[in-house]
This record gives sequence, structure tokens and C-alpha cells, in this order.
Amino acid sequence: MKRHIPNIYEEVITNEDNKEIEFHVANNFQSSSVLELGTHAKDHPDIKYVSSFMAKTITIKSFLKKHKIVHPEKYNFWNFDIQGAELMALQGAEELINNVKVLNLEVNTKEVYKGCPLIGDIDNYLSTFGFRRTLTKITPQGWGDALYIKTKKQIYIYNNSDFGNKVFTLIYGIYLYNLYKGECKINYVINNVKNTKSNLQYIKYDNDDDDDNDKYDIQLDIIFPESKHKINFINYKDLSYFNKVSINKILNLFA
Repeated sequence: MKRHIPNIYEEVITNEDNKEIEFHVANNFQSSSVLELGTHAKDHPDIKYVSSFMAKTITIKSFLKKHKIVHPEKYNFWNFDIQGAELMALQGAEELINNVKVLNLEVNTKEVYKGCPLIGDIDNYLSTFGFRRTLTKITPQGWGDALYIKTKKQIYIYNNSDFGNKVFTLIYGIYLYNLYKGECKINYVINNVKNTKSNLQYIKYDNDDDDDNDKYDIQLDIIFPESKHKINFINYKDLSYFNKVSINKILNLFA
């Protein structure tokens, strides 16, 4: 139905173009979906499908072209409430999702609609584009809303050498921060050094009883206090397993 309202369009959005699909219409309208009712039918027995019709699907990527919506990069906040088809819609966006900074989605922790993806499926898919779920509100019936925000790109700088090299690497990290104008998170990964004779400030993190084997980290964020506003300092031992493996692979390339 065309209502001749500017910027309002009616389409059946999925991850495929021009596929004939049955669209189910519910008696409350807002529960209408391309999917059949799942636990929704048990939790809300008063809501039923009362009719259906065949329609052709369209992806978000094709939708923008069809309606001559130019400069899609301007639309960096997306809100989806399409009754279990949210992941299909995201998959049909393809590379356009790289333009998005914030996503607000209806999500499910149960099969509210038959075959609908669960919140973990959406988390996994969006993580490949740099999104992280920051807010979640789920009803007792297993459906709700989630807010996803694209985190900054991250750079890891690693140094386990002497103090002079650590300072040089820190300066390089600050250069990268300024180069990316703060849009990229700079993580300075510093490994332990043995040095108990210097007057420099260190932090002891080995709590064993053998003082000869105690290890210390130079507190660069104290020596150079301005750097802590631009650099995220991390002890190597505090990295996740994934990041340790990634850093070690890079180091092995230059070994």
C-alpha cells in the first residue's frame, strides 16, 4: 500500500532480493512477521495470525538503490523492530553496515518466532563489524531491545625492551593517536623488565616470596602523565588470550 508519505516506505526486508515469501498478519498488527509464531503463541495466546499474503523480499542494500537514497553514510543510526527478521536484515545490508555507528534492535533469548536468531547470534555477527552490545532489556517472555555501539578501531603497540625503547614506542603511540585524531584507540602493551637499581618508578606485580625473581613494570603513565589521556596502558599479562596470540604471531613474523 502506498500512502504517499515522504520518506515512508513499505517493504519486506530480509537477506535476499526478489524472493516470494509469505508474510503473516497478526490481529494486533505489530506482531506480524515473515516468520511463524514460536513461544509468542504460548505467552500471548490472544495474539494470532488472521491472514497472510505473498510478497517479494528486498535487502537493505537494494532498498537504498530502489528508492534512490543517496549518501547512505549519513544514516549512521539504524533501528530495527521487525519481529525476528533483524539478523536477516543486517545480513542483507552487506558492506553498508560499515557506515553505521549505533544499532537499536529487537532481540530474542527464546524462539519467540520459529527459527528466529537468538541474541548471541546477533552478537556474533555484529562483532565482526566492530559492534559491542552496551544496553539490553529483556522481558520475561524472552524478547526485548538491545543497543549496539561500534567501538573504536584499536591498535596494539608492544614493547618488552629497555626504558629508552619504551619511551620511543610511547612517542610513536602518541603520534598514531594524533594521526587518527583520537578516533582510534591506542593500546600500549608493556612487558615486564628486571631493574631494581634505577631511580625510575616501577610497579611490582610478582607477589612470590623470591625477591630475586620479582618483576617490575615501568609506570610510563606516571612519568609522562599527559600520555594517559591518549594512550591506554596494558600489562601484557592482563591481555586476553586472543590478543596475546595475535601479538605473538606478529612478533614471530619479525623474529
